[in-house]
Amino acid sequence: MGAFKHGHRRYHSKREKGARTFDSCLQARDYHGALVLLDNVSHLAECDKQLWTAYIHSHQGNHIKVQSIYESFLNGKYSTKCNEVDFKLYLACTYFHLGMFDRARELAKSVEPEAHNKDLYTRLLKHLGIDEKCEEDDRSTEDIIFQGDNVDNIISSASIKFNDGDYQEAIGILKNITVDHDEYEALNIYIAKCYYKLDYYDIATELLDSYLFEFPDSPTAMNMKSALKYKTADARAALSELKPLMSQNYCLEDNVYIQHNHAIFSGGKECQETLSELVDVVEEAKINLATFHITEGNFEDALEALEDEDVEALSSNSLIIKATALAMEGQAKMNRKMIKESRSYFERVGASTKDCDTIPGRQSMAASLFLGKNFDDANIYLSSIKQYLEHDDDFNWNYGICLAATGDYTAAECTLLKIESMTYTSEAVYLKWLSRCLIANDKAQNAWELYLEHENDDNIKISLVESMANDFYRYGHFHYAARAFEILFHLGQHDKQVLWEALRGACVGVFQNLISMACSEKSNTELLLKSKHELLTSILPILRSKQNPQAEHIINTIRDWLKVNESSLK
Repeated sequence: MGAFKHGHRRYHSKREKGARTFDSCLQARDYHGALVLLDNVSHLAECDKQLWTAYIHSHQGNHIKVQSIYESFLNGKYSTKCNEVDFKLYLACTYFHLGMFDRARELAKSVEPEAHNKDLYTRLLKHLGIDEKCEEDDRSTEDIIFQGDNVDNIISSASIKFNDGDYQEAIGILKNITVDHDEYEALNIYIAKCYYKLDYYDIATELLDSYLFEFPDSPTAMNMKSALKYKTADARAALSELKPLMSQNYCLEDNVYIQHNHAIFSGGKECQETLSELVDVVEEAKINLATFHITEGNFEDALEALEDEDVEALSSNSLIIKATALAMEGQAKMNRKMIKESRSYFERVGASTKDCDTIPGRQSMAASLFLGKNFDDANIYLSSIKQYLEHDDDFNWNYGICLAATGDYTAAECTLLKIESMTYTSEAVYLKWLSRCLIANDKAQNAWELYLEHENDDNIKISLVESMANDFYRYGHFHYAARAFEILFHLGQHDKQVLWEALRGACVGVFQNLISMACSEKSNTELLLKSKHELLTSILPILRSKQNPQAEHIINTIRDWLKVNESSLK
């Protein structure tokens, strides 16, 4: 929401019966119909038709087309009663909506405002002052505090608060307007968007449901509701919120914001193509295109999409996306410089007074600490927000690994098992951490079954069985350690002598466990027989397969002990 749209009055939601006219389409907010019927309005001159066309495209969010029309007026293509100052201000506002802040400011500075457009001029400069982070001595009229009863000015103040991230203040201003001016009921949509930005999705949903009950055909409200569904449910639920529009044969191209959201919910090739087309039209398109590339694992493309962005001017959300892309690409390429840069962006968001107590802010600080391998402190931040994100796969991935890295394997296992995404659960990193948790939690059999599920995947088999072999050994599960080292022995990608020493240790460990249980007064008969069975069916065959004098010595020692202690093992 670059700036709140001004002058949202109450419209009737039911379309008028009978033949539609240009005026009735405007009244019903049917901008596509109005644009189609505009050519049939005979009493309008061509210049007036162009002005109405710009008005319609502006409400549809298609500011590039608006830019073209206003530039045509300034170039003298159409004659009109409107003066040049008006068109310069209109064009500057359009540049603002397109994110062309330098051009907007340059054009605005060339204007000498008149009485009828002084307020618009002041509002524009205040918005540009916020977006360009101007120096104090260069703000002039931007420092003027809006006073009085001019509702457009008050709404503009709320918009500036919104753009600066002061969502609570924006809510307060807008609520006061709706109390005193019930014809501005559509501002509830923007109040809902403020709550959306604050992650108060239930309040935002309540506001939108109330508005849609009275105005069920509002494309803006439906689009906002779909964004909420995307956050609280999934893409399918989000698309269902746009179905009423589709059933009315609504043309997506008529509103770039709806087109933008529909592409995100649809995903795939359509998403990439549409967002690429909208990067110069919709402010969020570029950052969402980068997000799409991250989701697809194309981290270089994500960074490329953001490479022209001024880091100092990026919003917190945009910084998080850039930091994420850098972290993923840096880890993939083992590039310390990229990881360091990523940490600095995460820390910048997490330490900011505006974001430090928000969910994204705490996640960002945790991410910076995570990348710096400070897992203890990362856990402090993650644990403070876990109740809000217990079903979020990304959160459970990071929190689960952090818990495991600090030795809290019970909580780590529980957290990692909450992850549902097949993309995540099939990754070697996930499988290694989960297997480590299972082994540490005395669930060696479950860990081994986890390996067997993936033993045919050549991409992860070696690294997984290597990690598990060492973990089995470390936690005293020598039977599974021996089997894992035996697999590595046959794969032939490790030093044979080193592997033999590890395998020998695991085999002797199984034998030692059997001796300890047999000598213990509190030995469990079932476990004793199980250990004997493992020794006879797994360990001895493994040792026999090795052409090694040490193996023969171990086999003879085991046989001699079994003969002497046969009676106690029955």
